[in-house]
Amino acid sequence: VPSREIRAGQMKALQPLIDRGDMRVVAAPWILPSQAAARMEAILAQPLSVDAVLASDNETAEDVEKALDRPELSGKVLVAGLGEDLSTCRRLVAHTQSLTVYLPPQKLAEETAYLAAKLARKASEFDCQFTDVDNGRATVKAVLLTPVVVDAKNLDSTIIADGVQKREEVYGKAGR
Repeated sequence: VPSREIRAGQMKALQPLIDRGDMRVVAAPWILPSQAAARMEAILAQPLSVDAVLASDNETAEDVEKALDRPELSGKVLVAGLGEDLSTCRRLVAHTQSLTVYLPPQKLAEETAYLAAKLARKASEFDCQFTDVDNGRATVKAVLLTPVVVDAKNLDSTIIADGVQKREEVYGKAGR
């Protein structure tokens, strides 16, 4: 189940659109990834127009895409996800997923190393912005990094350039 911070970030972006009437949420957003295909099928069986699906992880995005894999919908309903696994990258290339949210591992590693070194020296001052986050058990300090939006256009310069996925595995042996 996605974190409260992910949900809060999604709603921060979506709420103005909902409030203006530019967007209508037609389904409860939080489901287990294993329920995504069945839930999407149930939504599609209703007389609703579905323009986009916001999936909070790559498993959910993959199952939603399977439910949308029919001639009249495949590639027409925008699917946004979270992750950089191989199947996500392949869906971006195939245009069955519109975008994914990505945190570059180099940035994560740098920030983690910086914080670990400061904590090891028992530092009391840090060169970063901490945020209080409720992790379900307690409120803890966290450093929230800015994610990168990746689509088919910048896949090569982000996920592939960072070495997270190999170009030949994403595009196949023939390349692009």
